[in-house]
Formats: sequence, C-alpha cells, structure tokens
Amino acid sequence: MAAHADIAYGIVHDAIAALSFADCRAALGKGTGQWAPVQDAWELAHDEGLTANGRIANIVDAEGNPQQLVANPVKFDDDPADLVRAPRFAEHTDDVLRELGVDDDRLIGLKIAGAIT
Repeated sequence: MAAHADIAYGIVHDAIAALSFADCRAALGKGTGQWAPVQDAWELAHDEGLTANGRIANIVDAEGNPQQLVANPVKFDDDPADLVRAPRFAEHTDDVLRELGVDDDRLIGLKIAGAIT
C-alpha cells in the first residue's frame, strides 16, 4: 500500500484543489468528524467565537496603543482574561535591585560599570 502513497496523495490533492473553500466547508459540514479551517493570525484575532468567549484580550502596549492578544487558553469559571503589557527591557531593574537592598550610589556604580542598564 505504501508503494502507491504518492499516487493516492496526488488524487486526493487534485480533488480538493478543484473545490472552493465554500465547497470544502459544505462537504465537510455534512460529515460527523471533527474539522476546522486553519486560521491565520488576522483571522484568529477577528474570530467571532473567540471574541464572544473572552479569548481575545484587549491591552494597552508600552506606547499607549490598544492591542488585542490571544488570552490564556486556561479559563476558570467566568473570570475575565486579565493581561497586561510586558515590561520593556530593564524597565524594573532599579526597583528590583532596590528591593534587594541596593542603594542609589551602588545602582549608579553598577550602571557606570555596564553591569546593568
């Protein structure tokens, strides 16, 4: 059977390639198996089902621009997705080091030495 796999692939490929996307959806919709069209990033971000179910989260990025991100796939009860922007490079370095007891003079010294930014 494997000897004819390339021929079988070609037959199936040609049959599917002759159909429009709407024809494929209609044909597959008649079956009982699981299937779904593959979505690109734009389609995924505008998927009505994902948006309605809270799987697309709205955030504001570091420049103040609104953005949409795919929310965490794990959802507990009806808790909304709570996403915040990622920090910029070294945005919290001073705060973290201060929490560890580093004073301002030492911070400046570390910056001058190139150890931190």
